[in-house]
Amino acid sequence: MADLNILKGGNPAVYAHGANLGQDGRAGHPNLSKDTVDAVTFNDGGHSNKHGLESVSFDWTGLYTASAGRSYNVVKDMFGDSTGNASARVVSYYPEGSVIRDKQGIGLDKVTAFSVTQDGGPGDLLELSAGFDQSGTSDFITGVIGTTYTANTTSAAATMGPSSTAGGRYYLHILNASMSGGNEEFDFLIQHASATNQTYVTATGASLTVASAQSNGTVFTSSGQLRAFVRVVVTRDASSGSVEFVLGAYRV
Repeated sequence: MADLNILKGGNPAVYAHGANLGQDGRAGHPNLSKDTVDAVTFNDGGHSNKHGLESVSFDWTGLYTASAGRSYNVVKDMFGDSTGNASARVVSYYPEGSVIRDKQGIGLDKVTAFSVTQDGGPGDLLELSAGFDQSGTSDFITGVIGTTYTANTTSAAATMGPSSTAGGRYYLHILNASMSGGNEEFDFLIQHASATNQTYVTATGASLTVASAQSNGTVFTSSGQLRAFVRVVVTRDASSGSVEFVLGAYRV
């Protein structure tokens, strides 16, 4: 009998910029669609639809929490004010939760909020809902790692499938970072191999330095070949400190 791999009971993880929105609510609903153009010709079997530009939106609902890095401030930052000033952020969504290695997700770049709703009656917990859309890339990503590191370390490898020659994109969320002494940096380096027991090499251009104790989200890329197994090497250049992060990868 075929393994249907059915997910029973959603417990999604939602990361926006440098925040874990899942702390305040896990009701996330991404919607990816394409414009459809009817290209019918007048003959038998002539009906045809042509898919055009992709459109991505994302709805989230959770509790209203006004402290730093929590739902209200994250949504407010991405919505802006009466003069605009909305911040376009990186969002990653993993439907199977925060243990993400080898799990599938959706990565979105340049996401802003277009609607914000607050709800709750007297004596009730306040609820916050937001609608997002994006103007950048959107990818079906594979989770590599989500963890906290305090020293130099190498993650286990995520399985990306067959090799590609067109490079990759990497969705990184720094949730917390602290560092002091020495060269105050954490360096992230993407490596890949054809099998887990073979030598790993660095993906061309796939490195990133986190040089301050702040939360953020970013997308960086590699070019050329990206083999079937991908891992991240994290180096702490500071004398002390730690970094909590989530990383997903897409093979172009």
